[in-house]
Amino acid sequence: MDEQDDDLKRPTLSSRLAKLSPAKQALLEKRRQGKSLSLSRNIQAPIERVARDRELPLSFLLEDLLEQVRSNPKVDVGSLSKCFRLTGAFNEAAMEMTVNELARRHEALRTRFPLVDGRPAQIIDPPTKLSIPVTDLRDVPEAEHLEEALRILAEEARRPYDPSEERLWRVLLAQLDENDHLLLLSVSHLIADSTSMDLLVKDSWTLYRAFSTGRPSPLAELPIQFADYAYWQRETLQGQVLEDLTSYWKRQLDGLKPVPEIRLPFERPLPREMSERTVETQHLKVPAALLESLKELSQREGVSLFMLLFAALITILHRYTGKDDFGILSPVANRNRPETKGVIGWFADYIVLRVRLSGVETFSELLQRVRTVVLEAYDHQDLPFFKFHSNSSKVWDEARTYSSIRFNMVMGAESREDNAPQSGAAAQMPGLALASIKLPQPRSKSLSPPGLEVFVRGNEKQLVVSITHELERHEAAAIRELLQNYLIVLEGAIVRPEQRLSEFPLVLKTVQQ
Repeated sequence: MDEQDDDLKRPTLSSRLAKLSPAKQALLEKRRQGKSLSLSRNIQAPIERVARDRELPLSFLLEDLLEQVRSNPKVDVGSLSKCFRLTGAFNEAAMEMTVNELARRHEALRTRFPLVDGRPAQIIDPPTKLSIPVTDLRDVPEAEHLEEALRILAEEARRPYDPSEERLWRVLLAQLDENDHLLLLSVSHLIADSTSMDLLVKDSWTLYRAFSTGRPSPLAELPIQFADYAYWQRETLQGQVLEDLTSYWKRQLDGLKPVPEIRLPFERPLPREMSERTVETQHLKVPAALLESLKELSQREGVSLFMLLFAALITILHRYTGKDDFGILSPVANRNRPETKGVIGWFADYIVLRVRLSGVETFSELLQRVRTVVLEAYDHQDLPFFKFHSNSSKVWDEARTYSSIRFNMVMGAESREDNAPQSGAAAQMPGLALASIKLPQPRSKSLSPPGLEVFVRGNEKQLVVSITHELERHEAAAIRELLQNYLIVLEGAIVRPEQRLSEFPLVLKTVQQ
């Protein structure tokens, strides 16, 4: 093969750009333009460890949430849980060593938030010897023991935490027989986001694999802990830095509700006092050939796949509602600092992606508008949603009276339903087969806020678009039609990206035009 052939196989700059996350694209774009990566903000100072012999401030998010809990003890911020079935030679002693090393390694797992002088404070307890509670179900009939184990673990996963008195994570074992166990990992949302849950799972099996074979921990010590990040955030987001960020979001979100309202024409109104709603999720699998074409289109247009799929959603909303101004709530991992990579804590936040369609007629033009919106929003993501809206409990309470739309996308290994460490764990732990297992969940629950959750999950070979909705508000047939229209827009954009938004041949049987 000659040098020219090698050049053809190398990824182009545009293809590499299209695969970057929105946050990394924002950084790259600022470098390309020769601008400061953080506008006038001096937020590039490293996050360093803070002495633990002083009062440690809470992050803005934690302060807000704990104040809600203090003012209303019935508030439950929720938790994250993973359950695994372990078949074979399970080493309970190695797992207990794992749990103790996790607690030593991650200060968040030893953190409580008691009231001190009437205000929530952050207390990091020293490591203590932990044991794993075991529920023995070997005497339960074989036909019933799995169902009973899942019921017990599901109840334990849903049990609220007391942030002032107890450690905010739990590990439980249910033994079905000598070579069959279920393991529950549960952690309060106060100290963990979804990325943290993935880290907890990954560290757990890395440590267990080492300890079960008599080896020491292979994990390098973390440079910082979440308390250090909280101190850095407090020290950084003030003065001109805070003023610049606040000014941007005030300009960008002027005229919108804090949680933007988008009412689809097939919605049914719900009474405010209706707290329990029946939630359903419907899925659309994007054909592999179409996914390849979408990646090629994103490369040609200089946008990421996230931007392309987000533009398709805006196209549909425009056609359904006839409106030209949309604010979409989108979660961000908020881990754009390298020091936070392996840290457990609640870093995740929301940003609002506001797209105005004035001057936009074609899908290609919309792609460029979306690109600008996403890059700017991610470049200003350092201002916490809860900090910008000083009374967040009021914000979320008001948002429950109307519909909003959330959009999220996760690609790569972390997009799998069962985290990456699980997939190859059985082969790497001789004698033990490891599988993720879902806990039973109540069908009815409350979405906060109500509306549609559009979630795209995939990797290089597959893509699934899921929409979670309330059956009381949105009929299943209407959501299926919306997903069908999503596919129509994606296919149409591939064939002719320069076509007008009004020309996509959408199916609108459930919408009264």
